[in-house]
Amino acid sequence: MRLDLNLASQPYEDARTFYVRWGTALAMVTLISIILLVIMCLAAGLFMRTSIAQRFVKWLEDKVLVYIPGYSYIKARSEDSLTAAGTNWRPAFVFIDDNEVLCFVIDETENYCSIFLPSAPSPSSGTVCVREKKLVTFLPINMTEAVFIIRQFGKGGAAVIGKVKSETRI
Repeated sequence: MRLDLNLASQPYEDARTFYVRWGTALAMVTLISIILLVIMCLAAGLFMRTSIAQRFVKWLEDKVLVYIPGYSYIKARSEDSLTAAGTNWRPAFVFIDDNEVLCFVIDETENYCSIFLPSAPSPSSGTVCVREKKLVTFLPINMTEAVFIIRQFGKGGAAVIGKVKSETRI
């Protein structure tokens, strides 16, 4: 099929003829593409709920993504923002060298906690250590609020710790 368009001599007539002939077909192709894309996204979402996909994602995170710098931090931040229960990076403070230090509890057992001590103003870097669980006090804030305190060099942290200490004395 030959399509003869001469936009220089009759730009409006040629364009109108083109869209009369092909406009409906282009609209249908676009509509079908959008519908197929939505169906594929729905199918992918349903697949990700299966145990096979969840095991694969866990394996991928444990074996591959753990080597990407900052992946765990970014994952924890996004989980904290997206879920109501928050994440396993629970804000806390620990007493170190006569200072109450804001930290995140990464993992905990019956007697010990693995904690991440972020540096200010960039909480994505810091130190990891293990402390006895009795030395760690959990804070009633989420990760986003704790990161905000760290980014402001501790502004607002004294009020949070003071509130926790006044509640424990009662």
